[in-house]
Amino acid sequence: MGKKQHATLSETFEDKFPKLFNFEACGLILVDTTNGSLYKIIKNFTTEKEISEKPESVMDNAGSNKPIILRMPGDRGITGNAMTFKEIQVAHEGDQSIKFAAEADNSLGLPIVRNIMIGPCYDTQGKIRGIIQMFNKMGSDPISLLD
Repeated sequence: MGKKQHATLSETFEDKFPKLFNFEACGLILVDTTNGSLYKIIKNFTTEKEISEKPESVMDNAGSNKPIILRMPGDRGITGNAMTFKEIQVAHEGDQSIKFAAEADNSLGLPIVRNIMIGPCYDTQGKIRGIIQMFNKMGSDPISLLD
C-alpha cells in the first residue's frame, strides 16, 4: 500500500470510527516492520487553518504535494504496552496516567485526553501491523472491554 493510500485509510478511519464506538476521536498508527517504530502518514496541509491545527513538526512541509510521515516511538507509554503485551490497554485517567507518553499515546495531538483505549491490529499471520487509539469516550459510561 502506498503513502497516499495509507493517508486515505487513516483519514477515513479517523472520520468514521469515533461515531461507531462513541469516542471523541480515533487514531490509526502503522508499525514499521523493519525496526518496530510507529508512523502515521497524513495528508498535505494546504490552508493556514489546517496548518495551525497540527503539530509544529509538520508545518515545514506545508504546501508540498507529498503526504507527511510522522514517526513515533514504539516502546513508550500505553501504546508501547499494547505492542509489548499484544493486548488492549485502557487508561481511564487519560493523559494523567503515569504510563501516558504524549509522543506515542496522542497521535492526533489532542489538547486533552480524558481517557484512552489503545489496541494492536494484526495481519493474517498474527503480526502487529498497526495500533488503534480511541480517545475520550463520550457519555457517562466508562470504557469497558466487555461492551
